Amino acid sequence: MDDSLMARAAALRGQPLWDVPSADIIDRKRLHDLTSGDETLSRELLALFFDHSALALRRLREAADQTSRRAAAHALEGSALAVAAKGVALSAAMIAGLPENVAEGEWLEAVTELHAQVAQTRAAIAHLLAEDAA
Repeated sequence: MDDSLMARAAALRGQPLWDVPSADIIDRKRLHDLTSGDETLSRELLALFFDHSALALRRLREAADQTSRRAAAHALEGSALAVAAKGVALSAAMIAGLPENVAEGEWLEAVTELHAQVAQTRAAIAHLLAEDAA
């Protein structure tokens, strides 16, 4: 981690979750509304999503057909919406909506985008959850 990012993380440590500046990865206002401001519940949901997203990506990669792919993408979309992770939700919805006869290149491009969104979101969640450990 570069020094400026570490300095920023240190400056944010101790602030309530809702006061951490949004990077448009997780809509913190929406998460606040979804959990009625319960910060403990928000952190639990984020931790669950952190774990579930890795499993959902594996199910998506291992899916044998488009129906299985859609189901895995739809499950990930629902999880992302529950924690207000807009980018993941949009990417997963796009995959869930791909036609049965989607070209392999289009499928790979969509999955690559979803992986990038999940990685970015997991990094943001790790940062937020690390505040509790400090």
